[in-house]
Amino acid sequence: MHGLFIQTAMIPRCVYAFLILIIMVLFPCGVRAEDLDQALDSPDIPWNIVADELSYDNAAKVYTAEGNVQISKADKKISADHIRFDHENMKVEASGHIVISSGEDLISADNLSFDLVTEKGQISNGRLYIQKNNFHIWSDNLRKTGKDTYQAQKASVTTCDGEKPAWKITGRNLNVTIEGYGYAYHAAFWVKNVPVFYSPWIGFPVKTQRQTGLLTPQAGLSNSKGYEYNQPFFWAINASSDATFYWHYMSERGNKFGAEYRYALSPLSKGTTMFDYLDDRRIDDTTGVEDEGTDYPRLNSDRYWFRTRNDQELPGNFNALLDMDIVSDQDYLTDFKRGYTGFEITRDYYNKIFGRDLDDYNDPIRLNRFNINRNWMRYNLNAEIRWYDNIIARTQDLSNSTVQRLPFVQFKGSKQALGNTPFLFDLDSEYTHFYRETTTTTNSVTQDHRFDLHPRAYLPLDLGHYFTFEPSLGLRETIWNVQAYENPPLNSEANEFQHREMFDIGMNLSSEIYRIFGGNPSPNRMKHTLNPRVNYSYIPDYNQTDYPEFDSIDRIEAENQVTYSITNLFVLRRPDLRNTGPQDGKPVYRYHQVARFDIGQSYDFREAYEDDPLEWTNGQTREPFSPVYARLDITPERYFKLSTNVDWSVYDNEPVSHNIAAGFFDRRNDRLAIEHRYTRETNDTSQDGVNSFAAEGFLKVTRPLSLIARYEYDLYTDKELETSFGILYGAQCWSLDLRYIKDVHEILYSFQIHLNGLGGFGSGVEHKDVASRF
Repeated sequence: MHGLFIQTAMIPRCVYAFLILIIMVLFPCGVRAEDLDQALDSPDIPWNIVADELSYDNAAKVYTAEGNVQISKADKKISADHIRFDHENMKVEASGHIVISSGEDLISADNLSFDLVTEKGQISNGRLYIQKNNFHIWSDNLRKTGKDTYQAQKASVTTCDGEKPAWKITGRNLNVTIEGYGYAYHAAFWVKNVPVFYSPWIGFPVKTQRQTGLLTPQAGLSNSKGYEYNQPFFWAINASSDATFYWHYMSERGNKFGAEYRYALSPLSKGTTMFDYLDDRRIDDTTGVEDEGTDYPRLNSDRYWFRTRNDQELPGNFNALLDMDIVSDQDYLTDFKRGYTGFEITRDYYNKIFGRDLDDYNDPIRLNRFNINRNWMRYNLNAEIRWYDNIIARTQDLSNSTVQRLPFVQFKGSKQALGNTPFLFDLDSEYTHFYRETTTTTNSVTQDHRFDLHPRAYLPLDLGHYFTFEPSLGLRETIWNVQAYENPPLNSEANEFQHREMFDIGMNLSSEIYRIFGGNPSPNRMKHTLNPRVNYSYIPDYNQTDYPEFDSIDRIEAENQVTYSITNLFVLRRPDLRNTGPQDGKPVYRYHQVARFDIGQSYDFREAYEDDPLEWTNGQTREPFSPVYARLDITPERYFKLSTNVDWSVYDNEPVSHNIAAGFFDRRNDRLAIEHRYTRETNDTSQDGVNSFAAEGFLKVTRPLSLIARYEYDLYTDKELETSFGILYGAQCWSLDLRYIKDVHEILYSFQIHLNGLGGFGSGVEHKDVASRF
């Protein structure tokens, strides 16, 4: 055997051109066209050619390699028992244990012959493997009919590994287009060695890149929509934008059509707009009985939901965002919570891509806004137009007193040094133009301007190296310019232009005590930090009844209280074994907060000492002590998490509210989460009570088989809020998802079968998150 390590300058140019050409011909999606030029123009990059015999027939211009032929360069390799290259006609023949690879893609065969000009040829007993999506296509006689196309009289296709794949598709007259589709006649779908489905014709995608085409449909059955089928179609517009169109058939409701448009020009310039429309066969004219929505009837059949989230980078380090959420009626988001275009998936998508939430599905007032902002090191500016769409008032022809902010401008300064003085300061300021089209209450304005300025100065002092004392003084100036009153007060002459001056005082006394546990020889350390803190706040009592009222800034309540609290922090330090650290060998540490415990209470001096004859009547007792609040978070690095908080009334000796959430998990990714939420009902019924329990679990029974379940129960109303469970089976090349979901609005049975690389069929709710690929 002759092992030759040949520089490209030492052999004829046509030989190594042939080597690149044959790989490009066989792997059109895996080799770039410029690879040939790179090889030809880079003589320093060697080819490694090994064979028992190498010869050249000068008269016929034929190169021949015999016996254990191996030709390789970088990640490209050709091996065979015999290779013959006809340079005159640009044809190649090979035989015996042929393996041609480019990266992870490869072709294996017994014999092959190719015309490098027409890119056509034939492979005997061949197998084509495309690593991305794990495609396997094999046939006794596989023909290459063009640059990206293959044809076979009989063939098998699968994305499963092994000689006996978990599933495969067999058929006659197979035609495959790489980055396109495959078609076959008299096709059969096999599970192991058993044929389970026959079709006279079948089509399937053969794509490794983002392409226009049909996506996995959804299908299901529910008591509110009947039989459902939702078919999405994806349009790859260009490298930075795409769209998806939906046809959602519901036997009880009609056809709902939807569209999404996504673009991503840069991390700071992207957007997603969605719109759905339904001509609903069902209406709700029985005060919520039919659709189980709100107590208001829904008489409209034209139903829609328009929503968008957009980020845009502007010159001068400014950024803009646009959020819109317009829905046809108060029941729409309740009726369509799930599915590709449902509320839940839309909300998760916007949170994931833009970090901004939607208003809850049952919130009848939806926020729409346009914002321009800029951040400096110590200051930030926000200018925003806010429009609150009151769905019930709009659809029920009710008086709409919703206050809009057109615009809202906010300028803030973080806590910072005041020149070269020992003082610190921060700043809150805003300008708002309030607008509403109609008014219904006394002293309500149609339009109003408000400017609010609130700077605060601090003087931090160290007391004996053990305590830090920080008094502060805040000054507030608020100016209103009233344009119109519906029912002006008696002193209306003084109300066209109004102003208010206030001050507030704060004092903060704090300390920090810590101890470090652990030591030699263990490198692990645990730091326990104790932060006691006492805060005092004072705001004088001002008469503010004559001022317009839109939010909490217009009615700042008097305050005279002290709050005392203790915070415990437990932080673990250990060497980061994943990072060897600097070259001097010193370890790099990682830090993890293991636990945090806060406890505190407030004492209200006004409640304790000030008399108000309107308040202290009918035997009411003074309660200057607030409930004791406590919060505990335990977050070890593995297996367990706990978060709980409680507000405990010292007068009733019972909790006002408490919440507990615990999570358990293991290395197999088994998970169990439980949560209990409780809020006591108030005596004046101004606040509804909450007492609910929820649990969610995921159990990996075997490597492919998992179980999932969720349960939520309202202990106040003695009603099940949600019950769901499912079976997940995920093999190497296919998966199955079976679900049952029952909530207060519908009962849903769903399934999804997914064949890796080919898509699937079912009613899974995984969103096709194409925009996140950019």
